[in-house]
Order: sequence, then structure tokens, then C-alpha cells
Amino acid sequence: MDTIYDQFGAQKYNATSPLLFSICGGTADTQIASDACVIPPESITKDDGFTIFTTGMPGAWTGVEHQTMVWCHQVRWRVARTLLGMTAAGSRQAKLVVAEEWLLGRKAIQADASTGQTRRIPVTSSAMSIKVSSDYDVASPIRWCRDELDCQQVRAEVTVLPAPANAQAPFPLPGEGVRPNEQAVVLDMDLSSSIGHLELHADPRISVNPGALVRQVVTAKKWSE
Repeated sequence: MDTIYDQFGAQKYNATSPLLFSICGGTADTQIASDACVIPPESITKDDGFTIFTTGMPGAWTGVEHQTMVWCHQVRWRVARTLLGMTAAGSRQAKLVVAEEWLLGRKAIQADASTGQTRRIPVTSSAMSIKVSSDYDVASPIRWCRDELDCQQVRAEVTVLPAPANAQAPFPLPGEGVRPNEQAVVLDMDLSSSIGHLELHADPRISVNPGALVRQVVTAKKWSE
């Protein structure tokens, strides 16, 4: 493995070089040590590829060693969607965006505005979580209305996070990981004031929970902690 990564580091990457992605299984991987799996930062830039651990891969969120990756549906499905999307992408940058969407969860699929219902949420914070049942149940674009006549679409940073039904389960979840219906989409918005309300069009079965954006270090071993 050291020899392989030495070869990566010796390459001169440019706009015509292939993208490089490394999927690591974490501590559960007894075949390929994570230290060897991680692409050295001096080898490539953020425009050339990245390393992703299966514990951080949306829909998996658990350690998956290299042999199990062959049949682990949560991992195979995302790799397959990445490859299909990259095939249809025109440019090198577009291929990188596709990989970031499916492997890192940086994705917001727009719902059909003709379905669902409009939710009105008071602007009391800059973040909200949306409990979804799959990657395709994400809400439509969000509008910020200072009053009934002054509305504008706002940009939201989207993050997909695990939301297991059993809050007492260990973290990260061993075995099969998190099911597709046990995830949430967090929308982080930068609003200049707390005036007015937010509007988004979403399926009535989707749970929308606004709240304050809090960043903290979690050292507990259970989701409820």
C-alpha cells in the first residue's frame, strides 16, 4: 500500500488527470488499515479527489471492511450511482461534483412543486432538519419571506445525517448500519435577520423541525447522548 500511494504522490495532476477516490472501512477493516487507505493530502488537491470512510458515507454510516464492500448494498449502491452519474457528466469538475453528491452526501434533490404542501416556518434560527424516508424525499427550494409581498429564494447548505429509530443504539451503528428511512437532511441557511418566515414545499409525511444551529463535539457512545 505504501508503494501504491508513493506512486500517487509522484504523479503530476492536472486538468486532464483522472479523478482519484479512496473508500476506507475504518477500524472494522482488518484487510486494509485505514492509515494506508487514506490518500496523503500532499498527493492530490481537493479538485483531484478525496478519501471517504464508510462510517461517513450517507446511507451506510458504519464500518465496512474491504471484502464486505463487495456485497454491502449501502456502499455498492452509492458507488454505482457515482459511476453512472460521472459517465453522463461532461467535464472533470462535473464528475467531481457527482462524486461529492453520492459519496459525501452533498446533494439536494428537488421535489416536484406540484405535489405536497407548503410549510411556513417562523424565522427563529438558521437551521432546520427534515426527517426523510429516502434520498428522493428532499424538499423543494426554500423561500424567505420578510412579509407577504417580499419573498426571495435562499441558499441552504445541505447535509445528510443518520437518524436511527433507536436512540439508545451504539454509535456508530455496527452490522447493517442505518436503514434508508432512518436519515435526516439538515438545511443550514445564512439569514441576515430573524424577521418573517420560511416557506418550503414538502410531502406532508416529512417531518420538518426548525432549530438553532449548534456545533459541539460529541464524545458519547450512544445516539441519545
